[in-house]
Amino acid sequence: MVYISFQTEKEAKTMMKYISAHPMSAELQIYLSYDGKQRILLKIEADVFQKIIELLSDTFQVYIKEEWMLYVIEQIIREKFLFKEREEIDQILDIASSIMEGERFSKTVFWEEAIVSIKEGLQSIAENQLSFSFESFVKFRLRKLNEMLIQYVEHAIDEYKLEQDYQSFIYLLRNFMINQTPKMNILHILHRETFEFYNEAFEKMGKQELIRLIDRKLLAENPLYIDSNVIAPLISIAPNELLIYTESAENGIIQTIQRIFEERSKILSLDQFYSSCMCK
Repeated sequence: MVYISFQTEKEAKTMMKYISAHPMSAELQIYLSYDGKQRILLKIEADVFQKIIELLSDTFQVYIKEEWMLYVIEQIIREKFLFKEREEIDQILDIASSIMEGERFSKTVFWEEAIVSIKEGLQSIAENQLSFSFESFVKFRLRKLNEMLIQYVEHAIDEYKLEQDYQSFIYLLRNFMINQTPKMNILHILHRETFEFYNEAFEKMGKQELIRLIDRKLLAENPLYIDSNVIAPLISIAPNELLIYTESAENGIIQTIQRIFEERSKILSLDQFYSSCMCK
């Protein structure tokens, strides 16, 4: 009898759940069993040898992708990069998962190599009738995959820090805007290839007029770059109501404007602008 040991009962039960879901599990159930603790027991016989290897290989691949990689990524975040707060860890985990999904991780050479290593490792272990721990198996057989996960975490942390900087930047600009005395009640922004400003009467505002309205303290006292063509005039004017006419609400600058103005801003279509001001 050969057994696969796990660190916890929960891990062993989870692996058994994946084994039970495999199409060949009904046929092979007499050869695989859970000991009720932390081990899965295998009875490896010659006539079903390859079928057991196929079942275990498929199950290991699913378990590693669905359970183990998230666990390892969290351990890397905690132990290698020393993040402790649950909220921070969860955000970095989400970013890492999104990066891997965007890169179609299951199609990468690292995952293809991992599949080969899983099959070869299980084949060797079963042929020699060796018991083993799942933790040791993935540590030594999937070394390259472990190294790749560290790279994903590094990338995710970089993105997380950029997002934190961006949120701080938005907070700073929003506070500045809120503390301004509104210079207009309503301001219209027309977004096509560029951004055009229109006052409450739908009269187009020229570049020099916008420059004059910019609060110099905003540019002088802020160490971060602030766009002087759109963002600086907007938060200096600090209108009570900001109407943005666009067909590209996902545009990066528009997203930033909405985060700054929140309830003061509203997205409308270009047609609504044209019908309101009767101009093109």
